[in-house]
Amino acid sequence: MIEIALNRIISEPEPREWRDEQTFDSGDGIWKLQFNNPFEWHMGADGWHAKLFYNGKGVSVDNKFLKALGTGKGFHLPAKYSPWCHTEPVLALHPWDSTLHLYHADSHRSAQRKLVNFPLEIQWAPLGNMLAITHDGCVQILNKNGDDVASIPIRHPQSEYPETFWWCDGTRIFVVNRESRKVKTKISFFDSKDGRLLGSTDFDPLELLPYDQTAYSRIERDRYSLDIGSGTRCVGYLLDKWSHLDFDIDRSLLRGTVYRPEGPCEQRDGEYTCAAKERSVEIAIRA
Repeated sequence: MIEIALNRIISEPEPREWRDEQTFDSGDGIWKLQFNNPFEWHMGADGWHAKLFYNGKGVSVDNKFLKALGTGKGFHLPAKYSPWCHTEPVLALHPWDSTLHLYHADSHRSAQRKLVNFPLEIQWAPLGNMLAITHDGCVQILNKNGDDVASIPIRHPQSEYPETFWWCDGTRIFVVNRESRKVKTKISFFDSKDGRLLGSTDFDPLELLPYDQTAYSRIERDRYSLDIGSGTRCVGYLLDKWSHLDFDIDRSLLRGTVYRPEGPCEQRDGEYTCAAKERSVEIAIRA
């Protein structure tokens, strides 16, 4: 059984910062992968340069595999990315194509795996050697050699993708999604070994952070109708879905952030709009 309990509501969540350098340590702290100097090779698509360190010493210069793989468009850095296997120094790397590369840093061996679709998230389990890859329409589970373990179909509205998180035991994942814009958002737990659904529960922003929906019914969901300040607008359907999710795996706390109206619904240039800002809710999960 999956249970959630309200931990706290955060009226002023801290703004998220974009960093042009990100570092990922291996489980034993011996290896380090660093991404830096991103460049936009296509509108909205950033390529990253990668550096590899062993015991604090850079080893990228002599690494022909890493240099060859990062040539051209650079590396893709997914929204959720845990590149190191926790049982041995195996890296999951994606160079902006349809192939995932599993690189054994200590032996310099590599394996390739063709993907069913573009990877939105790439995350090794916190224990063991399973790799979860979130795609449009499914979550794929691989082992450290790139072999199939499970494939979990996930329904969702167009361009509204599921988000996947590992549970602390490394044998289960949970997915946050809604199957259509007409139904509630849910948390669903799956067995990572066979993809079996273990249970689900509602995790809907309209219930956890409610607002007067009738007063804002004229806000068009597929237009840039939310004024979020500094001359920036975002699409109206962000009143109905989580804009950002964070999971504290050690405390089993999930934080969901969503936009909420901050002013009246007004008509401007023939369209209805309103000011909005993000609010967050934090829940404890028992599974």
